[in-house]
Amino acid sequence: MEYYIYLHIKSTNGEPFYVGKGKDKRCSVENNRSLHWNNIVSKYDYDVLFLEENISEEEALEKEIYWIKRIGRKDLNNGLLVNFTDGGEGSSGRPMNKNTKNILLKINTGRPTSDKQKKIVGSRYKNKFGAEHNRSKKVLCIQNNTEYGSMSEAGRELNISTSSVSWSIKHKRPIFGMHFEIKE
Repeated sequence: MEYYIYLHIKSTNGEPFYVGKGKDKRCSVENNRSLHWNNIVSKYDYDVLFLEENISEEEALEKEIYWIKRIGRKDLNNGLLVNFTDGGEGSSGRPMNKNTKNILLKINTGRPTSDKQKKIVGSRYKNKFGAEHNRSKKVLCIQNNTEYGSMSEAGRELNISTSSVSWSIKHKRPIFGMHFEIKE
């Protein structure tokens, strides 16, 4: 799986204030953040910089420790970050107990997505396809030996659904007479 280390910086002056480990859209998720993080964001807004990309979870845990130590924590009076730990203790893939799931469900049910969050997530991926999209993986159609910039691009050009391309890759079997694989 591809992980990354991200840095949240104040939009007004570029000053760093948070280092995190993530994958997918974690860098732009605004809920489940500390009070200090929320206070900074409400006052200055924030931008995201990627410090490390396409690394394993183990590497991400190590790099998170490195970057937090390098920039320094505010609570220890040795830096600017509002992180409360030295990093490296991520919980990716850790199953949640039933009670925690129920609490989170109650908190988040009916909660609208903020306009700011929609803008951040939407602008990051809007009108970006194939190689231009920051997380696209090239796909090879084995039957016609054609390389596509992404699963969605292959689907559009071959007039099949993206989920069909994905299914073929996942199950390592052809679908509609075509067999796809991720191009390394």
